[in-house]
Amino acid sequence: MPRFGLYASSGIVPMFIFGNQRDASRSITFDVYRAIELNTDVYVMFLERPRGDAGICAGYSGKHGARQRLHIGLAVRYDIAEKVAFTIFGGFEVFPDAADHLTAHGYPTSTQDPAVPYLQGGANLGIVFYP
Repeated sequence: MPRFGLYASSGIVPMFIFGNQRDASRSITFDVYRAIELNTDVYVMFLERPRGDAGICAGYSGKHGARQRLHIGLAVRYDIAEKVAFTIFGGFEVFPDAADHLTAHGYPTSTQDPAVPYLQGGANLGIVFYP
């Protein structure tokens, strides 16, 4: 596989959001949303092994209904077969308008909320088929 390149994927992605009621009871709420998502990641692999590579990646994701996010992190690719590889893209995600979006959907703010709601971590696992 190439040492650098671009991954692109899309699909319907479930989103699970936990919060609290906006009243005195502060009861726990759980909401599930679905969103159509488009991901693009540029990667550069600088650590090469016979069956796998590791490097860095950066990208952009756009979701209908959940705004956009930027991400940067590590990329790992492990060859399963001649034209098939297992991949992991993981790191930090930045949601530039996360606080405004949560407030618009009725999630309350309190001293227990994260100090930086726009910064999260995550990982994408996948199987890649290539020519």
